[in-house]
Amino acid sequence: MKKKRFKIELDESDDAAFVDIVNIISTYILEKEKSKEISITKIKNWFDHKWLNYSGQGVVPFDGGGILKVDEAVEPKWRKKITVPPFNPNRVLLSKAYFPNKIVNPTFLKAMHTWQESGYNLQNRIKDKSDKGLFVWYSSNSKLNKRGSIMVYTTNWGMVDTWYASFELRGEWRMVKSKNISIKQVQQMLD
Repeated sequence: MKKKRFKIELDESDDAAFVDIVNIISTYILEKEKSKEISITKIKNWFDHKWLNYSGQGVVPFDGGGILKVDEAVEPKWRKKITVPPFNPNRVLLSKAYFPNKIVNPTFLKAMHTWQESGYNLQNRIKDKSDKGLFVWYSSNSKLNKRGSIMVYTTNWGMVDTWYASFELRGEWRMVKSKNISIKQVQQMLD
């Protein structure tokens, strides 16, 4: 019996083979983790590994010295308690929630990428969105850019796992960079 594959709809900016990679990976994780819900978010253009576990910007004490009498500065934060990556809502081209078991979680349906001060995102924890969920972000414009990125967060009853992979079209799509996952692990998902 052939498994039903998860399917993201294409648009004119997508390279079908790259989106197929995202579909295969999403299906593999969904089945392996037995996720109750899946969030798919398409981000405008390619994004790099620095977004993985990035929580936003926080205000920190700062002694400007001299003429500047500044006592605070903004600093990027990567928190241990994983938050929703703070992509600007202008970059979110598509955001959909799916419920494979047909049981709808109202919290999961709430928009993750909203207009807010960056500091608020420091408390926008991914584990609060789902007990057993799969969150996938992938890049648009893969046809023109000839590169694409995917970032995956999974929640499992309070535990959060995250990883990132970047692909380039070099005759065929190849993984060129990863964080928190090996090429071998990604290849296993794709086989």
